[in-house]
Amino acid sequence: MSNQNTQNESRTTEKNGRPSLKKPLLAYGITIGIGLLLVLAFLLSRGFFKESLPLERIRMLSDGFFIVGIMTAGIGGLFFVSQNGAFDAISYSVRTFWWFTQIRRHTKKHETYREYRERLNDKPRAPFLFLVFCGLGFLAVAGIFTAIYMI
Repeated sequence: MSNQNTQNESRTTEKNGRPSLKKPLLAYGITIGIGLLLVLAFLLSRGFFKESLPLERIRMLSDGFFIVGIMTAGIGGLFFVSQNGAFDAISYSVRTFWWFTQIRRHTKKHETYREYRERLNDKPRAPFLFLVFCGLGFLAVAGIFTAIYMI
């Protein structure tokens, strides 16, 4: 496990020992870029650029940012509960069912749920907080447009 930690540390640090900001900034940039493209697609589908009333345009902007914010934050939330083991029992059950239904000789002993959880805990976890924060940012922008719309 210590070998794995040194590999992860070498990936996230620069030569001078400070943490690298390139990967997190890239993740945030890609997520924001895709989110803005989805907002643009939503606006195009609603006829945003043909609309002449400014109040309707503000409502459409609010709706677009709200939908993208909910989707992004929701996906980040699913990653959070998944990485904390919410779906481990379901995954183990499906794997066990599949293992027992195979028409072959079982030469290896099937792993127990405890061994399965330990194996999963040894795997490195993928970052997901950037999805939650970007989603909350889109929701904040939607809230601002909603407040402007209500005035």
